Amino acid sequence: MSTVTYVTLVVHILIITLVTACSGTSENPGATPLEPTQTALDAGVESTNSPTITPMSSPTIATNTPTPVPRTPIMLKSEVVEGKTGFVVAMEFAPDGRLFYAEREGKVLVKQLDQRRVWDSPPAEKFIELRVALSSGESGLLGLALSPTFDEDHHVFLYYVIPDDNGNPKNSRIVRYTEVENVATEETIIVDNLPARADQQFHFGGGLSFGPDGKLYLIFGDTNRTREARNPETLPGSILRYNADGTIPEDNPFPGSPV
Repeated sequence: MSTVTYVTLVVHILIITLVTACSGTSENPGATPLEPTQTALDAGVESTNSPTITPMSSPTIATNTPTPVPRTPIMLKSEVVEGKTGFVVAMEFAPDGRLFYAEREGKVLVKQLDQRRVWDSPPAEKFIELRVALSSGESGLLGLALSPTFDEDHHVFLYYVIPDDNGNPKNSRIVRYTEVENVATEETIIVDNLPARADQQFHFGGGLSFGPDGKLYLIFGDTNRTREARNPETLPGSILRYNADGTIPEDNPFPGSPV
């Protein structure tokens, strides 16, 4: 090889090297050089190193819309059972269909209802009339409950406020009577001396009922002394639980107490 030929070959090799260097190291020799701040994506060059991103579809939320169920309308009808009464505070049906109801003024009445012609039922009969304290707006005869075994014993329980000589509240009690032909007989005091005050105007309580456990429950008012309702050692503001004979059940929350 002559000297001229050798020099020419070297010059060609240098030119090729410079061109390659200026073109970058891309595997695509025909790719356009990138600007310093330009990315392969901006330049329209497909990158072989970037992963393919597939857009995520929105999740499908299942909706279970209940099918509306047509409701049968409840038809209510009101009928006058007894047109002339006092202030009725409690009532309960006996198993034989008779209605016992108590008036705050002290009367308990019994009414035999004709189920087909309620308005044509015979007048109510007086079961008993008690002397009760009526000096305040909430005292008087306040509770009535029939025995769970009324069919057998015919027991009627009443809760009322006893008056002093001036007609003011003295104390409260629960009594039991035996019904015989719509008349009260055989009075038995079940619970006596529940606290009340002569100057007490409100909150005597009065809800009287037998529970499914056969125990007798009385909602006893706080006697206008709200702090006592938070004290389990006192009776006011409590639900009192008794056996049917007035004794205290052994399984009460506070041993020896009706609270």
